[in-house]
Amino acid sequence: MVNKKFLRGFFGIPNRYRLVWAVIVETDKDGAKSCRLGLLLDGTPKVLDVMKRRFVQCELLLPVKRVTYPAKKRLDGKYVQFDTLGDVHETVRLNRSELDVEYFTARFSPELMETFVF
Repeated sequence: MVNKKFLRGFFGIPNRYRLVWAVIVETDKDGAKSCRLGLLLDGTPKVLDVMKRRFVQCELLLPVKRVTYPAKKRLDGKYVQFDTLGDVHETVRLNRSELDVEYFTARFSPELMETFVF
């Protein structure tokens, strides 16, 4: 499974930033809420939106409200679950291979030449 070390290297994050798993909760102007996996750069307002492969601010002005909560990683059979810490209870649950599939075709590897990519 994709881990912090892989993501640090993939995005070129310097070692001076401690990485903390997080849950990003976004609420749009209509009140629709979505939760995604994030990685906080501790001590900064920056967070890596893991599934969208981009850095964002922890909070964003209207029309989208973004709040980021530190999370704890928990393995649950063939799933990995990220639960927020503290009073707010949000969860992101992914199949263990989902992140591997998301990032597999983003880097060149010998396996890429043998694999059919949609």
